[in-house]
Amino acid sequence: MQSYITILFLSLANVAITKAYSYMETNQERFKIQTPKSYLSQKVNPQSAKFITIDGKEREWLSSLYAQEVDFISSYLPRIRIPTLHDFDLAYGIWKTGKKHSKQQVIIALGSALGTQCIKNLNTEWVKIVLGEEGDYTIMSANRDAFICPFTDIEKLINFDTQGFLSMIYNNFDQDLKSQCSK
Repeated sequence: MQSYITILFLSLANVAITKAYSYMETNQERFKIQTPKSYLSQKVNPQSAKFITIDGKEREWLSSLYAQEVDFISSYLPRIRIPTLHDFDLAYGIWKTGKKHSKQQVIIALGSALGTQCIKNLNTEWVKIVLGEEGDYTIMSANRDAFICPFTDIEKLINFDTQGFLSMIYNNFDQDLKSQCSK
């Protein structure tokens, strides 16, 4: 039963992402960052993407985003001291009913929370992906064969009014990493 639900959930996520790319392609002037088409994590195609190790200033900036994570979670779930991704998913649901933060602040807080959890619990790091002239901050596996783009993926899922997506992205990425290790 659980695998049927997982397949159904991944299918729905894939449809949502496909719609997001279709929307982005017809409204390209609004989107400066373009990422590879995938459900949320994927194998890297070295011919189409360039991955760059981030420098000290970018690393400092990414580390400074933790304050936005804390501000976001404490605004909606003030009793939570050590938030999980599920807590951030709950806080996002509350945010939708009474928005104290801008959409951009939510994207940054949730993207940072996802990145923090991936780096803390999975063998990953922040890097920058460059496709053509555009770039994005990415969480990359240590062996460089799988990645997610937390800020961009979250923005797309917010645009399509998806809920519970942080845990889903993390779990899918974790499964991808495990399947890469078993090959």
